[in-house]
Amino acid sequence: MRNKTSLFIVSLSFLCISAGNRNGIQKTAEETSAAGSASVAAGPAADAETAGERPLSETSDGYNHAYSEGDVSVKKDEGVLILTTGEDSYLETELFGKATVTVSEDSSFTAVQEEEMIILELIRGAIRAGVDRGDTDRFSVSSPVAVAAVRGTEFSVIYEEEGASDIEVYDGEVKITPLASPADEMILDPGFFTRVTSEDGLGEKKEITDKQRLRWEHIVVRKSHFRLLRERNRLRTEILSARGDLRGARGEEAERLREQIKALAAKRTDTDKKLKAAASELEEISARYRKVIREPGLRRKKMRLKERERILNERLERLEKREK
Repeated sequence: MRNKTSLFIVSLSFLCISAGNRNGIQKTAEETSAAGSASVAAGPAADAETAGERPLSETSDGYNHAYSEGDVSVKKDEGVLILTTGEDSYLETELFGKATVTVSEDSSFTAVQEEEMIILELIRGAIRAGVDRGDTDRFSVSSPVAVAAVRGTEFSVIYEEEGASDIEVYDGEVKITPLASPADEMILDPGFFTRVTSEDGLGEKKEITDKQRLRWEHIVVRKSHFRLLRERNRLRTEILSARGDLRGARGEEAERLREQIKALAAKRTDTDKKLKAAASELEEISARYRKVIREPGLRRKKMRLKERERILNERLERLEKREK
């Protein structure tokens, strides 16, 4: 991987992985264009009924979206997938039929399959990966300061500050060895995280905080709300269709359609109740997410830009003095 002087190797031994992550999920995806790129705009403000419903050939494209919302872009360049989410945009996708990756907002990473190995490279932002036990030894994730060789686990890699990556483990056991100091090994257990920097290397092992869990809980709530919106729209469409059929129906057929409409209406009423509760939960957790994660992240980004501008101005001043 790149920047080997600042990389560290993380080897993960499988303990267990929650099987419920993929159960009951309707897989959907975006078609790639002839140039090998695709994008989706699918959120509560978009048409949740039709967003992301087109089928996908995993063998040719390598990804299969279970959930996408907002400004999500997928491009393919010579076999390398480039997946990007914009602000307030989220994605859960299955890569090459072997790993589920959840992508937070304002994130970008590449994915490629080389023979039996799946290699992800995080460019910016945060991703959470889940790998089945049967696909151990064939999955790795790297950031500009870290590389993780996976042994069947569920974990996240975050790169939102230059020169630093946080690794959080939710399932599995992680052995971390910084290349700069191989003697500083660490076993990272489920429920713990550590920070690795290009300057200081391996950090302390700490328990995952509520703030860190909030990032992923926020996406789970958004996904639930989005699916309920789509279910409500589906029921609405079926009710309208059945009412249209009822106009020309007679006898037993008319009675059957009335019963069908009644059942669909009851389901829609139940869905509306769930949607109302989900909307309230989403509003509450989104407010916390903005306050705890997004706004501090934007402030850090502005500070980094100001620091870069300051350094650039100092360099320009030195060059001008030399020229004089």
